Amino acid sequence: MSEAEIKKRKPNWNKDEVLLLTELVKTNASVLEGKFGPGVTSAKRQEAWQVITATINSAGLHPRSKEEVEKKWKNIKSQSKQKYSKFNRKTRGTGGGPAPTPISPVTDAVIDILGQDNVALTGVPGSVDSTMLQVLDLVPTDDG
Repeated sequence: MSEAEIKKRKPNWNKDEVLLLTELVKTNASVLEGKFGPGVTSAKRQEAWQVITATINSAGLHPRSKEEVEKKWKNIKSQSKQKYSKFNRKTRGTGGGPAPTPISPVTDAVIDILGQDNVALTGVPGSVDSTMLQVLDLVPTDDG
């Protein structure tokens, strides 16, 4: 393989870049996280991601593409949801064991962006886990 064919790995995102990305998404949350409609179009979202990417690149740390920035945000959001869910489970427990790990500033910012009452974070109130229904259907009954 020639040197041109070898894909060089980009540097990891550092804390400053992650915090900057989180703050930029927070300022554009209505466009990036809002529902599509007359005020939120695909073109506006793409434009917002272009501006965010340009701002991150102007910070002079490491050049990133728009696709890399969007993927990083999706990863941050997913990890934050998991951490928040784990934190909530531990704080609602009956006690015992070590104290739950405090939420990081990035996770806290993501929760602020999504909203603490977001169904993606809290689940649907009064809902039943469908996997349990499937298990119950597999259990043989005395009827048959």
